[in-house]
Amino acid sequence: MAEADNASGEQTITSLPNVVPTVHRQTQTNSAQGSNQRTKAPRQNNHVQPSEPLEITEADAEAVQRALGMELEVPYVFSWEPTLLWGQNSAMQKASRRKRFKKGVPIITGTGFELQGEDDSANPKLSNIEFVTKAFNDNLAGFDELVTAMAEIDQITTAMGANAVANQFLDVSTLPGTKVKPTAFLEGADKPIKAKVQSTFGLDLGAVATFMEQIFATARGQNARLDAGHSELTGFDETLIPQNPGFILRTVGGAPAQADAAVTALQLDDNATPNITPQLKSLLALVIAYLKIGAGNNGAPVVRSYAKTIAPVMARTDFSAMFNMLSAPETGFYSANNASNWKKLVKKVPGLNDLTLPVYASGIQITQPVSKVDHSMDSLNRVLWLSGMAQGVDYLTQYEFPDKKQRKEIEGLGGYKSKKDTLAASGGGQGAIFELRAMMKAVDPNVTIPAAERGLYPAAEWADLAKRIFMYTYHLNHGDADTYGENATRNDIV
Repeated sequence: MAEADNASGEQTITSLPNVVPTVHRQTQTNSAQGSNQRTKAPRQNNHVQPSEPLEITEADAEAVQRALGMELEVPYVFSWEPTLLWGQNSAMQKASRRKRFKKGVPIITGTGFELQGEDDSANPKLSNIEFVTKAFNDNLAGFDELVTAMAEIDQITTAMGANAVANQFLDVSTLPGTKVKPTAFLEGADKPIKAKVQSTFGLDLGAVATFMEQIFATARGQNARLDAGHSELTGFDETLIPQNPGFILRTVGGAPAQADAAVTALQLDDNATPNITPQLKSLLALVIAYLKIGAGNNGAPVVRSYAKTIAPVMARTDFSAMFNMLSAPETGFYSANNASNWKKLVKKVPGLNDLTLPVYASGIQITQPVSKVDHSMDSLNRVLWLSGMAQGVDYLTQYEFPDKKQRKEIEGLGGYKSKKDTLAASGGGQGAIFELRAMMKAVDPNVTIPAAERGLYPAAEWADLAKRIFMYTYHLNHGDADTYGENATRNDIV
């Protein structure tokens, strides 16, 4: 977690309690990982360097990531603190005398986590709440720290339910944990506490294709089950695309096979094409998934409201850094001649033969305040994105997007720049950092759940879900054959 709060625009790290920040240092990879240095791709004429520091609202390139961190956003509980005019009796306690918390402001801290304000509320006087953990190392100590943090979070949510009274404010001072904002109040805590779950973790680049195939399996019951076998994790709320609810699963889950086929097709044209490696398969699969989601479902927009919804599995390490994690033969072959072979490879994928189209070819579906298709992101086309990532620049980031006015819309895509994660599970190798967004809890199809409740995990299930995500990513990075982790225990961490 970081914020740009100094005059120079440099990023400062805001540490959680009991956390020793470890900044990812940019290191050169060895020859086996593509040590050849590449120059940046030529910039478009309209690419203007910012005249002032960017205001970065999410975790940025200086943020710390160690294997796995959790975010649990509670959409129906609101937080606020009183202004100086707040009075002692109900007549003086007006709504106008409340002040919302900015995103990321800690309200309560605990061992390895914070309860923070979240700015999704439409009410200007109220903020939502979100539990944000530190990022835990992928080893036994990290697992134990995760268990401790989730247990303390459970104590807070349990106390919310026990102390809250309908139609009354809940005084934060009555809850467990260290109160950073002891005068804060919560509203709505008397209702069942549920959260949208997101997780950020490091993955060995070579394991990403397997991750995509397992998490986004198209057949129900074949998804990587992380929730005690009772539900699956699709990584995306398919109800957002009612006309074809399997589009995201087919697109993301099927991308690795399309990557294999594209390399085979290119080898038929050019026998100098290197054999595909797990790393290339994974990187190409990510590119395919992004571009096909950007192209939409039969031309209808799939990206909704925010530019980052192009990525159900969002790469926080940028694509140019991941390209540099390929082998030296691959980086040399695909970056040569303005990345001509890289572009030829992508054109081998059905539906992606026209590289002049924008990355967001079908635009972004906006529903508020009025329904429309927004094409304001069209300044980045496929050919520039592809040539850029192969030559040192990821234009699909808030740092490099061609249209300066639209950079803030990119938010977290590639936001960690070249930062990677050191993974104990893979023997200390470097992993790219990813965020699995909008996890959706699949349920018995015979059970009707209101649309607003889908994708929300009850507080009682958070700890188990967090442990299973930890186990899943750990075993995936470790190269274990059975990576679902349904029956994995603490003793399975080596």
